[in-house]
Amino acid sequence: MRRFILFVAMIAVGFAASGAQSARAADFSSASVSGPYACVSAGSASVKGAMTPASAVTQITIDGKGTFSSGKQIRSTGCSYTVGSGSSYTVDSDGTGTSTVNWTAAGTNPAQCPPSAPGHNSFVIQNATTIYGASNDNDALWFVCSKQGP
Repeated sequence: MRRFILFVAMIAVGFAASGAQSARAADFSSASVSGPYACVSAGSASVKGAMTPASAVTQITIDGKGTFSSGKQIRSTGCSYTVGSGSSYTVDSDGTGTSTVNWTAAGTNPAQCPPSAPGHNSFVIQNATTIYGASNDNDALWFVCSKQGP
């Protein structure tokens, strides 16, 4: 009988903990992420009308108020981009969100690089240090971002 009561108590604690975690998940906002993040992305991208393997590393600074204040992306194709003005993001209370990053092409990019263009993404915040996402454009790209520094 003691084991049964202990078993029921453990299940009740488990449900209480999962309920508390669900309630916590509703606490996300634009302020949930801020500061510099390092990102890696991979998949396939449309380059001048053809789907090609793609990967990139990105450093982006998030202001915690819905905009990206700076950033740079270097793609596996040798193309470089910086974050342009008007780049923004929204976060829903469940931790999901969308972003538009206005990528400005470097003047020194090789001829095969796509021109400046906005990138549209969907993402989910795991916690203040980790973000997972995917492109909403004509790409099959995913990305993971980790907060830099302490």
